Order: sequence, then C-alpha cells, then structure tokens
Amino acid sequence: MIRSKVWFISDGNSLFYFSCFLNQNKNVKQFAYIVKRKYDNQKNIEFRKLIILRFDNVELLGVIDLNLIENEEIRFERNLLKINDLVIKLPNKYAPVFRSGSYLQANFPVWKESYTLIHGIGEYLEFASKTQNIKISLKRLFRKFRAYYQFILFGKSKFNRNLGKKIALKVDAEINNKNFYKLNIISSELKKIYNEISKDFENYYKKIDETKLIAYLPISINNFQFTKEKIDNNNNKIFDEFINYNLNAINSLTSRFDDQFSIYIQPHPADCYSSKSGKLIYSRFIKTLIKELKKDYINVNFSGDFIKSHISFECPYELIESFINPDFLLCSYPSASLISSQLSPSQKYLIDSKNYFLRKITQGFNKVLDIETNNEYLFKTLDLITS
Repeated sequence: MIRSKVWFISDGNSLFYFSCFLNQNKNVKQFAYIVKRKYDNQKNIEFRKLIILRFDNVELLGVIDLNLIENEEIRFERNLLKINDLVIKLPNKYAPVFRSGSYLQANFPVWKESYTLIHGIGEYLEFASKTQNIKISLKRLFRKFRAYYQFILFGKSKFNRNLGKKIALKVDAEINNKNFYKLNIISSELKKIYNEISKDFENYYKKIDETKLIAYLPISINNFQFTKEKIDNNNNKIFDEFINYNLNAINSLTSRFDDQFSIYIQPHPADCYSSKSGKLIYSRFIKTLIKELKKDYINVNFSGDFIKSHISFECPYELIESFINPDFLLCSYPSASLISSQLSPSQKYLIDSKNYFLRKITQGFNKVLDIETNNEYLFKTLDLITS
C-alpha cells in the first residue's frame, strides 16, 4: 500500500484524505491532478493547489476541468504526464485514487488496480461494522457484477465505486477491517499545512474554555440541491420547518446538561454554494440559523466567522475538529462524520429522525443506518425534543 499513486483531488474531502496520507507517508513520492467541477471557481482551485504544493513529495500533474469533458468518452493511458484532450495520462505503474462516486472513476477500467476514498455514512458503517452483514455483502457483490457488465457494454459504470481497494479515516472504535487502508488524523501536522485557517480557529476557541463546545452539522434545505429530491428553496413554510428542526435538535442536546454551551456550526458544502448564481457564497439558510441561535446562546459561530466561503467549501468537518477540539459533535442527519470524527462515541450524537418532517420529504432517509442495528459503539442517538 505504501507506494506512489496518482490522486484525483476533486473536493475538500479528497484534499483532506490526501493530506492525511502524505503526513503518514512523507518519504514516498505521490502524483496529483486537481479536478475542477461545475461548483468550483478559480479561488478554491487555487486553495487546493496551495495545500498540495506544501508537500515536498508531490508532483502536481495539472488540472482536469470536468466542465469540458463530462458526458464525453474518456480513456486513461500510461507513461505520459500531461492531459491531452480527453486522454488522461497516468505515470507508469502507479494506480489512481478516486473519491467515491467520482465521474472519472466511472470511466476507469474495472479490471485495473485503483483505490477509492470512501464517502458517506453507508460506506463508513460498512467499514466500522463489527459483524458481517449478509444483505450488504450480497448487494456489494451484485454491484460489482453490474460494474463489470456496464463497463463492458458502455465503457463506463457508476458502480465502479464498489471496486478497488478502499481508503478510510481511522475511527475511534477498535476496528480491524483488512479491506480498508486507514488514515490517521495527525492534528499537529494538519495545523502546519492548513496554517492560514488553523490559527484563527484555535485562538478564538481558547477564549471560551469556560463553556462546553458543541460542533453542530445542520440539515439544510440547500442539501437537496445536490440530490434527486425536489424541494423548493423559496418555499418559506419549508424553510421555516428546516430552521425550527435544527433549533430543536440543538436544544435536545443542551437540555440534557446544566453546563453553559458555545456552538460551532459546520455548514454543509451546499450552504457554501448557490446553484442559482453559481457562486461560492454562504446561504440565507445558514445565516438565518445563526441569527436564531444567537437569541438563546452567547457564543455561536460558523466557519464564515473565520474563513471565506470558497475555503470553507474545501474544509471538511474532520479537519476543523482537529483545530477546535469540541466537547460534543451533534448531527441532525446521518453524516459520515459521526464515525470518522475522532471524538469518543459518548461525545457523538445523532438526532433520531424517525418521525420528523424530513421523512415525509425523503422516503427512506435513514435506511443506511440499517447496516448495523446497534450503533452505540460508534455514536449515540438522541430523541428530538420539539418546542
């Protein structure tokens, strides 16, 4: 596993995984492409480039603009180190590393060696599961068959994410899944690499040591601009329901304790991007939620108080957690961060959303949790208290 690879850095998560891998393997040269998607602009692409070039053992091969090649036939070739039209060149003998679900991964030959950066709570529950789930194993086998079948017929397959070797962030629980390569989150090294943003976070949260700090991942009406579910962002009734749900979620945790709390909000990437304008800006939803929380809590902050939206877009929760060291993590939806967070299971909470309004909007929203019927060794569930 510890050898050179070609990494396709398509978002903040893959950039973070890449940084963790390099901190773990400083003496092995790696190659990298930056992948530009329709959500990206020049500013966040430059931020990715800045972080990548801080490592001495990386050769940056170029930028792949998916806006120019999506829906086109792509083929991978070896031995050359540049991009030419729709041919992506790979240095000889080095396997590619893709983020799970990558468009480029869908075009990579299924029979060749590759690696997948896992993404989403479904994949992390599979990684962290203590037992072999027959249903999930059969589903994975069926998806592998479909990947081969589709690739042979059409030259690409979205099921390629189920193939190749997997890379995951090391979890707090004692997990020994040999099918995954585990990455350590080395906070001291990350603070050096991301030094522009780590200092601002650290300096602020040193001043509020007298309170307990909750890191909160809200469910936003904007989350669904990236999904098949159609929700009208301009519907004020639905907008208010999302706001009230998040306020109740935080109250459901704070009401269990007598402590004073400070709250840090980690916006979903969808709250850093406007599909209407195509710009990386903080959403009306996240600003409204902050305003409402400040009516009940003294210290309420979000990433926008420290970094601009195009940088926040590139910073996953696990990175920020290594800077602020919260006392609790609270998730209002089944986020992979419930597992990949480095906090202990007793510090991580998921709102039990079996009966709340999102069930009416998104059928089967929590089906991924069925992978493991008892998740208490990973995180705690919390009943939603409504006001």
